[in-house]
Amino acid sequence: MTPDLVIEWSSRGYTAYDGRTGTTRNSLDGLSGREAILALGRRSVFVRTTRLPHVSYAENRQILLIRAEELFPLSLKELAFDFTLTEDTADGGHLALVVAASATDIRSAQAQLATAGIKVRRVVPASLGSALLAAKAGMREAAVVQPADDGIAIDIVSSGVACYSRIVTVGPNLEADVCRTFTIAGIPCAPTIAAGPNAWVGADRQVSSSSLAAIAEHPGGTLNLRLPETVAAEESRQKSQKMRTALLMAAAAGALALYVYSDYDDAAAKVRAEEAKFGRQLRKLQSIQKVAEADAVKLTDFENELRRGYAPAQAFGDIFTTASDKLPDGVWLTGISLERGKELQLRGIAKTSGAVANYVRLLAAQPRLRNVRLVFANNSNIDKIPVTQFSVSAFPVGNLPILMQSKRSRS
Repeated sequence: MTPDLVIEWSSRGYTAYDGRTGTTRNSLDGLSGREAILALGRRSVFVRTTRLPHVSYAENRQILLIRAEELFPLSLKELAFDFTLTEDTADGGHLALVVAASATDIRSAQAQLATAGIKVRRVVPASLGSALLAAKAGMREAAVVQPADDGIAIDIVSSGVACYSRIVTVGPNLEADVCRTFTIAGIPCAPTIAAGPNAWVGADRQVSSSSLAAIAEHPGGTLNLRLPETVAAEESRQKSQKMRTALLMAAAAGALALYVYSDYDDAAAKVRAEEAKFGRQLRKLQSIQKVAEADAVKLTDFENELRRGYAPAQAFGDIFTTASDKLPDGVWLTGISLERGKELQLRGIAKTSGAVANYVRLLAAQPRLRNVRLVFANNSNIDKIPVTQFSVSAFPVGNLPILMQSKRSRS
């Protein structure tokens, strides 16, 4: 049965859209016994685009497993990810939308829904619905703006896929926030779509449906963020099926060999001789394979060391986004500086020193940063208006100093 219930999960709670009644609620009451699509909130999902060759899904997944550390700040053991290929083909490959989320978040959300009697059939990003809304409106390039639990969600749709999402606080400069989001995504400005009730009146187009409603109306699709253990179990089942098939074929071959042996003893002796020869060759090849596998493990470990030393665990753009998204009201940044292996330096002005302290507290709560500290905060006047000028420093997690990595490599 195709689910007609879509539940968006975020750190603030749940938003459920019931396709049967066309209503939205902020609780799970009365939904027990239903199957649902779990839509992860925009702050819980990593969205990236990359080029993939014209090969099978399984082969492209292996390619992404190798390149995962380039795309995401978390290790593969902590991620559930999937991808979908777009119609954009260039440079000998497809443009792929790669989506990942913390496996811990997905396990927690699924456990809570299971406690409420709801079975999760599929896990997708909530921004997927914005791409569906844009497609329904006949737009391949657009910004979809809609209310969210913790502000206003801005989803950038390019080439028919939602390639970037951002949550901004409710304010009078929403148009500027939309333009800034296009710039951050590296995409030229395009028309805007206001989705859902109480939509933004300044958009180029208004639609009554929300992104959750769009997902419920189009529950199909291949994108599904499966947990690492789920993928491993499916691969194990496939291997077991192949093994059973191989065993059945071996048994059939044995029965046939026994039948042939009864009539053709000489021919069977020759077969056994060939099998012995093949066995010796196989053992020799297996020995070579073990040596090659051992060398491959050493090279993989060396490659991982090099990657950790020369590729930052976080993109600078993600760090800048984190610093700017946490600005409380009455605080503005006037300068941001960040270099490889050095601290992040933030300079700005605020209406009050309390707003500065609040900003430092919000940054310190971010897992992307450590050693957040206030360098200075000076009271001054600008055009006879009292303000507080401040400087904050923090160290991005995974921004390894080059000298430190060099010493580790020599040891």
